[in-house]
Amino acid sequence: MTRYNEGEYRYKNAYVAIFNYFGDLTVLADKLGGTVVENTICLTDLSGQEITDLMERNGLDYNYGNTPEEAQRSE
Repeated sequence: MTRYNEGEYRYKNAYVAIFNYFGDLTVLADKLGGTVVENTICLTDLSGQEITDLMERNGLDYNYGNTPEEAQRSE
């Protein structure tokens, strides 16, 4: 679910599936500032652009969505 904040849409909770990381997901979640939920990383209060920037800075192949199931669908 998104909410409107300071002129841009921000995700209250965004679930991110990582496709090219094979280590401990908890360690990666800690590094990214999130928590592990159903094999995805849950990030809070970020815009889509902030999520993209964070993933690209860390060289991650990812998909995100409003639910873990949505995030895990590769497009």
